[in-house]
Amino acid sequence: MISMLAIATNPPPPIQVRVSGVGGTPPNFKRYWVERLTYQAELGDRLEAHPVTEIVAAGGFGKSSLAAWAYDQFRGEFTKRLWISFAQPKPFERVARWLLQEMGFPNLDPRAVDDTLLDELLYRLKDPNASVKALVVLDQVEAVSHASDWPWFEKFLQDWAEEGQRSRVLVTTRRSVLPQEPIALGGLNGTRREVFLSGRADGGRVCRTRGPG
Repeated sequence: MISMLAIATNPPPPIQVRVSGVGGTPPNFKRYWVERLTYQAELGDRLEAHPVTEIVAAGGFGKSSLAAWAYDQFRGEFTKRLWISFAQPKPFERVARWLLQEMGFPNLDPRAVDDTLLDELLYRLKDPNASVKALVVLDQVEAVSHASDWPWFEKFLQDWAEEGQRSRVLVTTRRSVLPQEPIALGGLNGTRREVFLSGRADGGRVCRTRGPG
């Protein structure tokens, strides 16, 4: 009787939320990499100076590969590197929960809603005393730009662009989603295309080219 009374007066705690299936790994950019030194230098400068950087290009122009290069190149400058591909669209709620979880500040309350998660995510990324300095890559963001919860993604990016501190967000998209000027990635010109194809034939050696084309 006592045990049944204890169960009745002490209900089980609410289910805690753990998120999986959101984060991923960058594409293997080294396999067919053609160095585009002008773009690489510009991206490095942007990441150093700006909280949010956007790479805009048509499909197949190498925006994900350029982001993957930065993810690898600047690995020593961040305590956390987090890659999210939107090739399969993901809701903001799961993305925010996963980012908080991976940064060491999981929100386990299943009742937490988008605005609560957004506020907490911005707080954690902006905290100058936090031990986490993150590089967050949001790849193929155009896939969620027409989703019903896109305003939450948009607010996150805009607020972070205005108030960001040590951490950085890198966005790749076919259509610009931010007000600031993006890195507009052009396609390979004829010479570079030949270098790229010869690199594939040679088993993926790194090829170096200069200029913005």
